[in-house]
Amino acid sequence: MPPNQLLNTSKHEHDVYKRLDKLYYYGMRLLLLGITPHKFFGKCYFKGAILYVTVILLYILYGLGELLWAIIIPGGILERLSHAYVCSYCASYGVIWVYLMVKLETIHQNRIDFKSFNCSRLLGNTEVESILQKNINYFVKTLFAASLLAGANVTSYILGFVVELIVQYAETGTLEEICVLSCFPFPLWGQMIIAAANLVTLFMCFSIIMSMYIITGLLSLEIETQCEILTRTMAYDEVNDDFKTFVIDHIRLIKQTKWVVRLFENINNSLFFSSYVCLAMQMFSLSVIKPEGYYYLGVFSDFCVEFIVMASQCWLSSAVTNSVLSISEGVYNTPWYRKNKSNAIDVILMTQMAQRPYIQRVFLGTMKIEKETMIQVIQQSYSFYALLMILQSKK
Repeated sequence: MPPNQLLNTSKHEHDVYKRLDKLYYYGMRLLLLGITPHKFFGKCYFKGAILYVTVILLYILYGLGELLWAIIIPGGILERLSHAYVCSYCASYGVIWVYLMVKLETIHQNRIDFKSFNCSRLLGNTEVESILQKNINYFVKTLFAASLLAGANVTSYILGFVVELIVQYAETGTLEEICVLSCFPFPLWGQMIIAAANLVTLFMCFSIIMSMYIITGLLSLEIETQCEILTRTMAYDEVNDDFKTFVIDHIRLIKQTKWVVRLFENINNSLFFSSYVCLAMQMFSLSVIKPEGYYYLGVFSDFCVEFIVMASQCWLSSAVTNSVLSISEGVYNTPWYRKNKSNAIDVILMTQMAQRPYIQRVFLGTMKIEKETMIQVIQQSYSFYALLMILQSKK
């Protein structure tokens, strides 16, 4: 089914598959900034082309402006690093945004078709839909929690600036002393321009983050679900007379997992680069100046966003790895020893294939993306922060 017909499913299609398609549809619309996949994939969508060219140009110009400010305009190291950080943020999420848009149709074409697997047909539609429904419910709950945290983050960023304006005006009767960042003593009109540009960038990053989480999360969910279906089917004594059908399904799952891991690696190379820079810069800024007011809120907001994004990607990576590894345990728990001895070779083959871990590796394979990676990122960010402190102390 092409992406532009994602919601045009048959009335006889089961609700659980419709629900899965809708989640993909919402992820695509967030990625496309509200434009429907039908319009985006249309042959003559001139208005959409103009919109995306305009948005991308503005996004690139804003990032270049931050970079030029850090290089050309004289200022302290904190001011330069703050501009460089914003530039790296724009660049990283811009790369992810463009990459996902380019791969959008490929992602849709490589989705798992549950009904085409032998184990799904052997297990039965009712059982398959029950497993898929359970996993979708869990995913929706985590998506709702992540959306609340990220949404509260964006809201606090906006309200924090407004509240500080009101408080400062009530105390001093003037707005001239308000600063968006403590190290940027611009006049009020300049601060308002910076706040507006940051707000637009923040909303774009929020849209990219949520669409990335939905799309990558659903790809991970499909692998988890199919692995669970395969494991449960093998456990039934009456359906496992021929392990060759399970071997075929397992090979298809391995190919799908390899493709998903490569996709995640390309995304997380940019994502974790910006996270490293963010954590190190914020640690450094907190040690140089005393945070207060709007700047403290901005630092806390950045930490929360980075933690949510990195934690979600580490969780998804571990979920894919553990799901594929669980097949080995599923093979071991099957009553294959009570069946034809010719199944032994297939059982050994499946066990060996399932024991190979498929783990994401970024930065030229130097770092694994798994649950323990969060601690590693914080440790290495602190090392970068210590280096910045040494350079600052020598001046």
